[in-house]
Amino acid sequence: MQVFYSDQLSPAMVLPARIKLNDEESHHAIKSMRLKNGDSLILTDGKGYHYKAMMAASAIPNAEVIVNEVRQVKDFDKPHLHLAISLLKNPDRLEWMLEKAVELEIDEISFIICERTEKPSVNMERMKRIAIAALKQSMGACLPNIYGPLLFDEFLENYNPRWRGFIAWCEERNNILWEVCPQNTDIVVIIGPEGDFSNREVNKAISKGFVPVNLGRKRLRAETAGLTSIMWFHLFNKIY
Repeated sequence: MQVFYSDQLSPAMVLPARIKLNDEESHHAIKSMRLKNGDSLILTDGKGYHYKAMMAASAIPNAEVIVNEVRQVKDFDKPHLHLAISLLKNPDRLEWMLEKAVELEIDEISFIICERTEKPSVNMERMKRIAIAALKQSMGACLPNIYGPLLFDEFLENYNPRWRGFIAWCEERNNILWEVCPQNTDIVVIIGPEGDFSNREVNKAISKGFVPVNLGRKRLRAETAGLTSIMWFHLFNKIY
């Protein structure tokens, strides 16, 4: 069954509840999926919940549904992951990484600008649309908070120190992320641009409590490093 997204949903809402879908979701439901009055569908709020609903008014752009049931999908007791990744020279690679990160499920993503970042700009509205599309395609329930673009130093000054910080650095030879990171802990992993971090950036991160780590014996592209961090985090903490 197809999943649709709405920011009007809340697990505290009184059921049954009648809500309107936005223009894009209305078009998707009626034109693409050909849903009619009385058809069942699943909605998500992107905050960890699915909602069972029934199509009540199949009109574009004001489709309406009646929500009958809410179900918690996300385990809120599990640890959280914040991935901070440099903007990349090829925006298609960054968009692909974001799409797969949402499919795998991640809590927060920050796009950062480092000293060696070659293309310091990003269309954040497009990124949010890509994230929502990936959420729906994967039948997920968790839309990450997406921040940026932020300067590297700005990110370090504003990150939550309650989370354990790690910076993936190609020159690090001793610390492997999955060997030095404790289980059941909220963590931040920073991934650099093509050309890696400068020594100044690594030292600045260390001064803020970040631990330099590597992600194995191979040198990975930035987008691969980001997804590797997510997969390791899920397996290590048994988030399936």
